[in-house]
Amino acid sequence: TFVEAVEKHGAHDWLVEKLKGVLTMLKYPYPRNVDEPETYDQIRVHAEWGQVKEKEDKKPVFAIASKEGYLTKLGYHRKNWLTRWFVLYKNELKYFKNREEKVPLRTIDLTEVTDIIADDSQGKPNCFRIICPTRTFFMYASSSTEAEEWIKILRWKLEHPEAHTD
Repeated sequence: TFVEAVEKHGAHDWLVEKLKGVLTMLKYPYPRNVDEPETYDQIRVHAEWGQVKEKEDKKPVFAIASKEGYLTKLGYHRKNWLTRWFVLYKNELKYFKNREEKVPLRTIDLTEVTDIIADDSQGKPNCFRIICPTRTFFMYASSSTEAEEWIKILRWKLEHPEAHTD
């Protein structure tokens, strides 16, 4: 048998390491006398041998009306402008120090946002503000088209909160 051949050639440890899987214990023994059918369905088997990559680059799953990109926001304490990576997903707008970061600097719950307005009070082109009960966030995009896209999708989220709760 295959197992006897592996043990005979001393490849047992290698096999166990390479073929890690789930051990299945049958409740009842599999019957040895099984009638073979005269014909089998035609099947095609494809197998690949190689190393399993520990870290694959997986693309994020997007919900309807999701968006991500760089925006420049006004800091809360120092009042300086900082470019951040923003991700809009479901009812949350998260921003990160850069695109590679995994942990957001802050998450804005869109269910608490009262309004999103184009803004020219900060002296920045393509600027808009997100108004929350405890704070107003000022940010601007690199182009007027980009700013309009952000405003449009954020307003849509405010008007349709039930569409993103699951």
